[in-house]
Amino acid sequence: MRRGAVPQALPNPAQTSSRWEAARGDFLLRVDERLRYRVTDGRHVVVDSPNGADSLAAAYLMGTVCTALLQQRGLVTLHASAVCTKRGAILLLGKSGAGKSTLAAALSLRGYQVLTDDVAAIQAFSPDPPRVLCGYPNLRLWSDAFEQLGLSAESRSRRVRDGLDKYLWPVDRFDMRPQTVRVAYVLQAKETETLELVHMTPAKALRALWRHTHRRRLIGAMGNRDLHFQVLTKLAQNLPITRVARPAGGVPLGNLADLIECHLSDGARPRFACSGALPTA
Repeated sequence: MRRGAVPQALPNPAQTSSRWEAARGDFLLRVDERLRYRVTDGRHVVVDSPNGADSLAAAYLMGTVCTALLQQRGLVTLHASAVCTKRGAILLLGKSGAGKSTLAAALSLRGYQVLTDDVAAIQAFSPDPPRVLCGYPNLRLWSDAFEQLGLSAESRSRRVRDGLDKYLWPVDRFDMRPQTVRVAYVLQAKETETLELVHMTPAKALRALWRHTHRRRLIGAMGNRDLHFQVLTKLAQNLPITRVARPAGGVPLGNLADLIECHLSDGARPRFACSGALPTA
């Protein structure tokens, strides 16, 4: 990774948007006229940034740029946080604002080790089961999440980005070892009065995994679509993937963490050996 000059455009992009261009093994991101990135061959990152843009540059570097790098390496990138159990990793999938990082923080305070935040890189080499790689030893939390978790303002590190009321929270319990995926939860806000767990069929689980692929528009442009769907299919067919529906107005964070722990203790494990009491979508 280095600072250097990045062109305004790629010579022969397979796909373009207003901000990025991509081809096999090549990705260019234009944040604005002063900040650009280029990622090549899953190995090299060039950052074209003035010295005053470091906060903004770091935010994009840990998000879209890192995702492009991982995809070029043949890894599947899910929009998910992950924590560890004795029998493998828990994936917490959801859209931005779904509460992935906050739930991961709540589980961390209960003794679980954090593996990654917001983007989960999945490594799958047959016949080995899919594994989650570690990310960074911090979680990105909104200001009100610190209050929900009972954390002091002094426990915050720096802002994720200037002008954004979101902060890095250094994680004490962090695991750097790749972990086999044990179970996945899809967090959704619904018009429901109570928390609900709904066990997903493989077909619906596959659709959910595709919807929650991080920067999925890049996959086809960089030539990884077939491999990506092979890994997603393997996950959908061999994991208990459960939709967690909660009231749109929110629920106490402790109740949500209790529900996850209860489900885990009830036997959620790969190849759908989870609680038979769950309804099936």
